[in-house]
Amino acid sequence: MQNNYKSQDFQSKLFQSLTKYGSKPFGFDKMLTEDVPLKKREIEYASSLPLQIILYFNVYYSIVWAIGTCFLWPLLVTRATDDNLVWIILILFAFSLTVILEIIRLYMGYVGNLSERV
Repeated sequence: MQNNYKSQDFQSKLFQSLTKYGSKPFGFDKMLTEDVPLKKREIEYASSLPLQIILYFNVYYSIVWAIGTCFLWPLLVTRATDDNLVWIILILFAFSLTVILEIIRLYMGYVGNLSERV
């Protein structure tokens, strides 16, 4: 009987210490000190998992798109005539601007979603 009591006491102390030190980095320590039943201690997140998945795959898609466009660029330039030179410069400017804006868009999507500013 005494051994069973020591085992339960050790388990409860271990659980309390793990809860105490494991909850501080995530900010749950304030929530655990409240006298609220365990089922009501659920945390609501405003970040969106589907949006995060879409952003994750969009990063790789954008990289493949940019590399593919860069490989097709010499083909466009070699077939250009003097009449099309202005269009080629405009396309190059538009491509550069699109790549820069895509990087900013994906970065802001990641930061906004993960910091729960959706």
